[in-house]
Amino acid sequence: RLVDILAQTHAAADVIFIQEASHAFIDQLHKAMDDSHFVLVPAVMDEVRKQNSLTLVKKNKFMEFSCKEITSEVLSYLEKGQSVAPGDVFAISILGPHGKRYVLGSMHGDTNGLTSLPMMDALHKCVSERYADQVVIVGIDANTIRKENKKSESVLNFHRKTQEMEMGSCWKEEEWDVSWTTCSARTFIQPQLQKAQGSSNALSKETTQLKDWILFYNWQLWLEEVHRDNTGVGVFEEKVMPTMSFPSDHALVSATLNLR
Repeated sequence: RLVDILAQTHAAADVIFIQEASHAFIDQLHKAMDDSHFVLVPAVMDEVRKQNSLTLVKKNKFMEFSCKEITSEVLSYLEKGQSVAPGDVFAISILGPHGKRYVLGSMHGDTNGLTSLPMMDALHKCVSERYADQVVIVGIDANTIRKENKKSESVLNFHRKTQEMEMGSCWKEEEWDVSWTTCSARTFIQPQLQKAQGSSNALSKETTQLKDWILFYNWQLWLEEVHRDNTGVGVFEEKVMPTMSFPSDHALVSATLNLR
């Protein structure tokens, strides 16, 4: 169903970032989207958890022959003692629209979001030193939460630190309290019964979080608009997810970005 949503509702997207993809899901993507997109995957896949970050790029906008994976280069900029799980980072350099090269990063933070900033910092340092002339776009499931605490990465801290990297995002500060991209609540007839909530608490600030981000350098790109989709038809509704028609607990986040 998720592959169908991408192929039917979001097929016009120039770039699609996906995280936690299984091998079977990737095979289905090839079958459904090979006519419109190049499905780009890491050279080294996560064979244990089978959760991989990947990127799809529009065939009439990007040149596959020019694609160079730079994941290992990015990871080499992690600070001593820092590590990320296999498959959580996928970064490429590729020739795209307007004759420019683009660095595209698809990333997935750990459960508490504590690897999200180290990933972003490593990418920032790598790009600054090696790919400074290229346009950077990142799609990340940062696993950020609204409430600040020492055990989890907060929306505010993630925003502040990426701002220090001269990065903007698809989210404005005034949207943090009302915009959310994940829902942990479940109904009493869904799996994960321990997450079941009554209707009055299903969409509280504790059960809904802003975890998914699209990031870019402010001096390269500007944000025209951002949308969420948790229905599969390009519309966002304030309701518990996953559902039968949208089998994910993360909404799709789409942004229109323009070159400066």
